[in-house]
Amino acid sequence: MGEAALRIHQRTIDAKGIHLLKDLPKDVLAEVYAGEMLQVLSNLIVNALDALSTGGTLRLRIRKRAAQLFFVIADDGHGISKENLPQLFNPFFSTKAIKEMVSASLSQRGSLTGIAARS
Repeated sequence: MGEAALRIHQRTIDAKGIHLLKDLPKDVLAEVYAGEMLQVLSNLIVNALDALSTGGTLRLRIRKRAAQLFFVIADDGHGISKENLPQLFNPFFSTKAIKEMVSASLSQRGSLTGIAARS
């Protein structure tokens, strides 16, 4: 799933000269709604790519602890300002222009648990 999400954005990754670090073990499995999970991962990657300068680093990792699975997407971009952190998980909150917010509505269908952010 992580590899598929990356393929969607490969042109941008290449154009910006992004250094990609992947730790995506193939033996880790989880039951998910594939289309919805792909959309969520894609949106998180887009946000990371938007924050990265040319030559920045994007990291994707999967970690398993007991019965929990963690998909970690991190970058060395400019981060989220302290004043915006409290609003981060409010539906449709964005610091982007209106035309860039269309994809935000796509990830609002259904419910996700366990998403966290740190800046």
